[in-house]
Amino acid sequence: MNKTITGIFVAALMTALPAGASLIITPTFDATINSDSNAASIKSTINQAIGIYESLFANNINVAIYFQKFTVNSGLGESDVGSVYIPGYQAFYDDLVTTNANPTAINTLKNGGGNGDTNGGVDPVIGAAQIAVKSADARAVGISGDAALCHVTAGDTSPASNVPNHCSGAGATVVDGIISLNTNITSPPNSLSGNYSLLAVAEHEIDEVLGLGSFLPNTNSNSASLTPSFVAPEDLWRYNSTGSARVYNVNCASPGAAYFSITGNSVNQQFNNACNGDDFGDWANGASAQVQDALGSPGVDVGLGNNEVAALSAIGYQFTGPEPGTIVLLFSALAAIVLLRRRQIAARR
Repeated sequence: MNKTITGIFVAALMTALPAGASLIITPTFDATINSDSNAASIKSTINQAIGIYESLFANNINVAIYFQKFTVNSGLGESDVGSVYIPGYQAFYDDLVTTNANPTAINTLKNGGGNGDTNGGVDPVIGAAQIAVKSADARAVGISGDAALCHVTAGDTSPASNVPNHCSGAGATVVDGIISLNTNITSPPNSLSGNYSLLAVAEHEIDEVLGLGSFLPNTNSNSASLTPSFVAPEDLWRYNSTGSARVYNVNCASPGAAYFSITGNSVNQQFNNACNGDDFGDWANGASAQVQDALGSPGVDVGLGNNEVAALSAIGYQFTGPEPGTIVLLFSALAAIVLLRRRQIAARR
């Protein structure tokens, strides 16, 4: 691969990206990252992930994220947003429609019993008058009371585990979420063989701070029945295998399957719907690795894909420019070219 061909792909990518996209993600790096001997490569990869979101989405908001490392070698990645907003479903629905980030998903919501103007202002999943929304997503659709809610506080406490800081209700540094990364088993700083892509892990957790995820609580029970009082925005598109009926209440003895669908008659991606301790808002691992899979895939260099982009736009992140698939393919092509170029250079040394 020569520089001319690489330049053509870069030019094509920049042409495809939306001009003046205004989503901003502001990172703060904890001392556990800044003092790491591989801090430069770790921070560079996190900033690379941030750059992808800032190029894809155009909501005029600033999302503050605090990045830190696990203090012991357990876990892969974790996001903590502390509290969530519980606005009226009607208010969220009205602002989601006004934002109009994903017209297909909105039409499905309207036609599937989710029209707050005609159904009494309740969600179409469990009929609640309120909905649980993370602060970044609240700001993305413009609902009131949309300030960040996570105060960075020293200490390891639920829902965090083996981390230097967690979210609380008081503290000097206020962010939309804290992301913890286990860079002992990621690439960089290690080789990809036998380790996990740091880019993929960072993107997975950024997705969750931005608002992806189910309000179904994580559990590893084999008998509990889960019936939360609220739904999260992504739960509005949680269906059975044909997209004909919503799936939310879970009996852990026989949990069944659930799928993300923005059309209501066909499915995009299967959710992790097992009571296995992993997030119900993650994807069920399939034949091809994806960023939002419940379990990471070692040795696989995977980046943000169409399903993650569709889910983010469904909950209110405005996409400008060409079709999301076009952008994702261009990013993938560029990443592959850069990787090939590096390998060729290394082979000549």
